[in-house]
Amino acid sequence: MKKRLILIAIFLLFFSTNALAQKEEITGLIFDYTKSKIGRTFYDEFVKNWSPPPGMDIFNITIEEWVDPKFGSVMIVRIDSLILYQNFVLPREEDIELKVKEALEVVTEFLLNWKKYEKQLEMESKIL
Repeated sequence: MKKRLILIAIFLLFFSTNALAQKEEITGLIFDYTKSKIGRTFYDEFVKNWSPPPGMDIFNITIEEWVDPKFGSVMIVRIDSLILYQNFVLPREEDIELKVKEALEVVTEFLLNWKKYEKQLEMESKIL
């Protein structure tokens, strides 16, 4: 009985580590966590106009919304867990388009300079 349990444990351990080794992360996705028409329009415009820099589709983007019925919505754009863009958006088509353009510029600029930021963070961590 003990041998059987040990064999089962070894079998499970082998296949669970093998499954973890084969697990790949899906990247290049844009997640929609919006709650209103303003947020949905912002998301649709962002996705329609988004084109990642070459070789930089290794991140996931999340678009979130905090709804404020009096002032519009706060739109938040994250790459993985890092907030890159956060701004009020009024319920006017022109304002939504302007804010989408701003968000696209910020995200693109961040991705184009990602390697520089990564090297800078590595240098800072060596100093500390």
